[in-house]
This record gives sequence, structure tokens and C-alpha cells, in this order.
Amino acid sequence: MSFKLNVVDLLPRPLDEVQQELCKARSPLGSIKFLDLLVEQSGSGGAIGMNHGVYAFFNPAGKCAYVGKSVQQGFAERIGSHFHTRPGSQGNVYLARNVVWNQAEENQFQAYARTATTMHDHSLVMVNVYGWESVKQHLLDLGIGAESIQQKFEQGGWGTQEFCSTLETALMALYCPPSDGEAAAHFLNKPNRGRRKLRSILRALESDDHKGKNLAQLLMLVW
Repeated sequence: MSFKLNVVDLLPRPLDEVQQELCKARSPLGSIKFLDLLVEQSGSGGAIGMNHGVYAFFNPAGKCAYVGKSVQQGFAERIGSHFHTRPGSQGNVYLARNVVWNQAEENQFQAYARTATTMHDHSLVMVNVYGWESVKQHLLDLGIGAESIQQKFEQGGWGTQEFCSTLETALMALYCPPSDGEAAAHFLNKPNRGRRKLRSILRALESDDHKGKNLAQLLMLVW
């Protein structure tokens, strides 16, 4: 199974199925090639660009360890930035969190480079937001908050970037410990405002009113 999923296939799925699908689709970093981050082969033999969307890293134990989004950069650039071996490089968050320091090493670069070679068993899954018009139509067809969504579209206030940010927060909520939203948000590198938003979503997900909701409904809750 490909570690690259399309968001339109996940929108109508119940949240527990979305979690299962993401976990099942993830692929070890050691088996992923650079070109895999650029395109996805379609069923008709063509290629679909992997430009914008959300991605998640899983540790060797299969636990979701980081959720991020790709908006201003393509997936290849954004995901690659997590593995700069220069300490303090902008974006090298995931590698930096996994560095194991050896006091005998002469510099930080060596520690980063060595750690990068030990991460084959970490895994990745990507959710592509391809064809914004198609994504919008799927949301409207599902009929969940259609009037509000249509108004937002007409005002130009909800484009690919805003949608990816909403999707990122939704997936964080799926993988955060329900009883400790603040700690989970801190681990996932969200700013204070993001932590407050995430805590409110986690509380809502714990209520009976949101049992059995699908991903599109969670997106509306986040939005």
C-alpha cells in the first residue's frame, strides 16, 4: 500500500477508520525514495503532484510522533527540511527530537548525522490535498455545514493553505492523548493559541455528541 493518501478519500470516513488507514499506510523512512515525495502514480498511468497537504511521522513503536503540513513548500522540501544535519537549521525539528548525544563527539553535526542514519525504522504517511476545486466540491457534496462552507469559499477566506492548517489540527487531535491536550500540543510543537484550540477540540471529541463523526465533520469542528 502507498504511504500517500488523498484527502478526498478520507473525508467521509469515520475517525477511527481514518486513524487505522493512516497507521496502515505508513512506510518506513528507509524504504522511501526522494522521487516518492514528488509524485503519485494515478490509476490511469499518469502522475499526480504531491505539493500540498499534511504528513505524520511515526516512531519505531508505531506511535504518531509529529504532525505537520506542507503549504509554502512541496512535500519533498518540507519533509526534507526535518533532516538537516546542521544543528539549529530551520525546520530540522524531527531529527533534532531524536538526537542522542555522545559526549565523546567533537561537534553537534556528527551527532545529527549519526542519528539520521539510525532512523530507518521511523515511518511516514502523507495526505495529499490535490485539486482544490475537487476538495471543495467533496465537502459540499457531503452536506456538512455546506452553507457556511460555501460562504467561506465565496469570500475567498478558505483556500488550500487554510484547509491544510485545519487538516493538520484535526489529525493532531486524532493522535493526541485525550486527557492531556496541553502536553500533547506542546510535544507537537503548537504555539499557545494552537494549544488552546487543540484542547477545546479534544474536549469536544470526548463528548457523546461527536462519537462516530467522520473526518469532514471534525474539520468543520476545527474550522
